[in-house]
Amino acid sequence: MNSLKEIQLKLKFFWGSLFYFKYTPHALLYSCKRDNIERKFFKRSTEKGFNKPGKLNRTELTDRGANFYFELAELHF
Repeated sequence: MNSLKEIQLKLKFFWGSLFYFKYTPHALLYSCKRDNIERKFFKRSTEKGFNKPGKLNRTELTDRGANFYFELAELHF
């Protein structure tokens, strides 16, 4: 009788795990639709970036952080 109870519990667990399996196709379909919509409205940057900002010239402490001044860029953090 004990082995029958174990088999019954295993089957119950198996069928319970299949409950979430029915949501998988909906999740995949939603993900594909979302990716297609995002791909339509994705804008590439038209600004040319730079590899290195150069040497650090100076820093200034502020109330909320600091300002860093490089040769080719400024960073306000």
